Amino acid sequence: MKTLWVSWSGLKAHETCKQQGMLRRSRKQAPLKDQRVFFPGTVVDRVVRDWLIEDPYNNPGLMPDMVESIVHRESVSINEAGGKMVWKDKDDRSNVIKDCIEAVTKIEPELVRRVLPFDYDVDFRFRVPVQFPYPDGTNETVILNGAMDIITRDDTGQFSVWDVKMTRDNSYWRKTVAQLTFYDIVVSFMGDGRPSKEVGLLQPMCTQPVLPYPATDYERGQMFSRIARYADQVWREDFEPRKDSFECNFCDVKHACSKFKPVNTAGGLRKVSFGSKG
Repeated sequence: MKTLWVSWSGLKAHETCKQQGMLRRSRKQAPLKDQRVFFPGTVVDRVVRDWLIEDPYNNPGLMPDMVESIVHRESVSINEAGGKMVWKDKDDRSNVIKDCIEAVTKIEPELVRRVLPFDYDVDFRFRVPVQFPYPDGTNETVILNGAMDIITRDDTGQFSVWDVKMTRDNSYWRKTVAQLTFYDIVVSFMGDGRPSKEVGLLQPMCTQPVLPYPATDYERGQMFSRIARYADQVWREDFEPRKDSFECNFCDVKHACSKFKPVNTAGGLRKVSFGSKG
């Protein structure tokens, strides 16, 4: 099938290692690892989402009271899905709750200022078709897909996109700007061709809690080229694993990668030849 689905995570995996991208698309990932490192971000994201969905206009200041119940809900959800949620020590759970309460308390004024005055949606799932050159010279459909934490639309029809980040790292934004540019491109195809009015991060634990990122035409062009290259390589079935092993130790599809399969086996055991004896 020629039609190709491209998400930001899929593009990133493919650029890390073409075989990794292919194996993840084929759902060959190993069972979920401990989710503790991602857990505070998940909790803050869910609190913000649920508050915005329910009735934020009549529930100011409610988010801190929502944290503990969502910590419990998400812990149960991870375990039921077959994942692991292992606390670091006896105080870890209470420390996570404390940090999440601080984050949602700090983020509320920005949600009031940058989201509530507009039409908005949360956990916004998009599927945007775009035409790209197929290897035989024809054009074929690529569907840009994924989810945005928060999207707003003003009275002129312009969209803004906000990604919620639970981090204290003031330089973390450098790892996310390409994702924001990906969203900016999606927005231009969703609407009337205009780029987003604003796209940026809501990072309440950082020194700069709101970080708009004005994507340039150059960055949009670079991202469009990356998507086109991804599509061309997948259509050509170029799934060569990366030559170095820099990313391999922590790869969740390493067990299925051709790079690590035994070259020769005999009787189920690896067979190695050292040449003839002199």
